[in-house]
Amino acid sequence: MKKLFLLLIVLLVLVGCGNKNEEPTPSPEPDPQPEPTAAAEPRVIPDDIFEWLDGNWQLSTRSEDTNMTVTLTFDAALKTVKILRNDGEYIVCDMELIDSYEPLKNDGLLFKFKEASDFFITTYGTSEYMYQSYMQFFTGYFEDQDFLILREMGNGMSVIDMDALGSYEKMAGDYGWMFIRTDTGNKFPTLTDNEALKIKDGKFYAYCWARGDTYLLQKVEVLEQEEEWYEDFVVKAIRVIPDETEYKYTAFLYGGEAFPYDMRPGLVKVSVSNGAIYDLREIAYLGYGAYDGE
Repeated sequence: MKKLFLLLIVLLVLVGCGNKNEEPTPSPEPDPQPEPTAAAEPRVIPDDIFEWLDGNWQLSTRSEDTNMTVTLTFDAALKTVKILRNDGEYIVCDMELIDSYEPLKNDGLLFKFKEASDFFITTYGTSEYMYQSYMQFFTGYFEDQDFLILREMGNGMSVIDMDALGSYEKMAGDYGWMFIRTDTGNKFPTLTDNEALKIKDGKFYAYCWARGDTYLLQKVEVLEQEEEWYEDFVVKAIRVIPDETEYKYTAFLYGGEAFPYDMRPGLVKVSVSNGAIYDLREIAYLGYGAYDGE
């Protein structure tokens, strides 16, 4: 009986020693961590507006009959623009930066007659006054599309407005002509950037470039002031100022992932919660580059 007990003790000791000499079971490798996402890079817009505009822009209207019937070709080096209709008739203008209204600076372009095709010269002559146009501009982008709106700031229409650009029937909204430059190669903001960077909560003014089931909104700042336009005629006006952030020219998509189908630019006041629009109010355009501040 004693021998059996001693044999059991020896076996237990040997087994214990054997366990100590075994290789430990390795811990499972942790799942590989994803590489950190690079910081989103907004489009770099040159301070020189002529450099930004350089190239070809196509007219965008709300009608198939008038859409893409005018091309603007800006030459940054010469500071000129060629307004070319799809029938081949054209006007070439020199450009100067101007101010639309105090205290705004360099938010307008003066188009001055340089040359034109025979049709325009035969019809209207060569008087600079007939062609001259004071245009307020606003610009932005979303992925591979750049947007530009030009709006006559005066109280009359020039040859450029009435004929070359196509008068009222080719306006896209807010008494302005909208132009698009496509296939820019720009990828920002991707849908991931869009969701991460767009304003999620609060109220803000925005330039709405397109709308429909979704909205393409570019946040802006505004200047609200009383202005005397004529003797004893004072208006409460809102004037648009680019948002002073690195995303000031970036439009963001709200309401889904589909691009809006109605290209109709205009100023809106937006209320959002959790990234969704719960109120959107159109701001009426008054004229002279100003919106209704009532």
